[in-house]
Amino acid sequence: MKVLLVARSFKKGGAASGAKNLKLALESAGAEVVEIEASKEQVGKVKTAARVVERCFERVLFDAETHFFKFYPASLNILRLIENHKPDVVQLCDVSANTISFKDIRKAPCPVIHRMSDFWPYHGAKHYAEKNSQNLLSNSIFKLIIFNENNVPCCRVAPSIWLAGKINENKEVRSKVRHIKNAVVCSSQKRKSLSGKRVLRFGFISGNIDDPRKGFSDIFKGLEYLQAQGQKVELHAFGNPSNVKAVRSTNVYVKFHGPFSKDSLHWVFDEFDILLCPSKLDNSPNVVCESFSYGCPVIAQSGTGIDTYVNGQNGKLFDFQNASDANLERFRILSLEITECYEDYSECAFLFAKNELSPEKIGSEYMSLYRELLK
Repeated sequence: MKVLLVARSFKKGGAASGAKNLKLALESAGAEVVEIEASKEQVGKVKTAARVVERCFERVLFDAETHFFKFYPASLNILRLIENHKPDVVQLCDVSANTISFKDIRKAPCPVIHRMSDFWPYHGAKHYAEKNSQNLLSNSIFKLIIFNENNVPCCRVAPSIWLAGKINENKEVRSKVRHIKNAVVCSSQKRKSLSGKRVLRFGFISGNIDDPRKGFSDIFKGLEYLQAQGQKVELHAFGNPSNVKAVRSTNVYVKFHGPFSKDSLHWVFDEFDILLCPSKLDNSPNVVCESFSYGCPVIAQSGTGIDTYVNGQNGKLFDFQNASDANLERFRILSLEITECYEDYSECAFLFAKNELSPEKIGSEYMSLYRELLK
């Protein structure tokens, strides 16, 4: 089966990791994959400047990069790509209104499937700020530029049950929604035991550490509480630190390691014992999958897409936004429970990635979906 795989990027960011792993999964399942990367098409001063102006306009009007406003043609012409490559199916990854024209989807002669790493392509400004949910201007531009109820793929794939629910909230958009987890390649490297360590090392990973959606500032109450109870802690943060205000008022030891490449992931996960994921809008938790693939347990924000992946044996769910004494005590208990049985949690994390998230398993689920849509 020939699959046209379209993404903004296969190299930079969490969504790119998801797209790259999906390509590997499809190839593992026997698909012939044609990779189309929009960022390679987005070259030239005029096109680059147009994309910058579009993002600035969104910032001014909606107080967020909503990724749906455009006044310059999309970077890719889906219909032309289909004509040139003649695929059996088109698989979209992290695409936005300036990547493709959503109105071309209904004209496609073959099934179009969209793997969602976010739900903003179908929610617009509502994804980032509730105050915009009733913004008539936002909704009007959104529908004018992207789609009406006809401009949707044959099926949308959500890597988490939470994201599937968010997609289904929009009753105006009718299409199939299928839940298929992220794929990840397991490391051959085993986690070390915590026995004898007096300092508990936590980790945090984000492209931009001070992105308010990632919740970096929410983790310090729990760490400070642990330290006040006599447990020595360290926080190792990976990503662009920019202007992180939370660190200025804490007594927790924080080390910023800066950005990293995917080739150095083994080193990243060697630097800490438990990954903290306080993100409020984690739709497609690639970083959690990568953590499990290295046998690193997590403590993650409850009520997000991470719920699909954390089962209590490979990590714990916690509300980082609740700073009550009772909840902080719960954070201490969860942290100690993981450290006391660290080898078991590490093994369960690794096995979850190996058995539930393997490229072969995820690829076969996508291939089954394609065959279903081609009937």
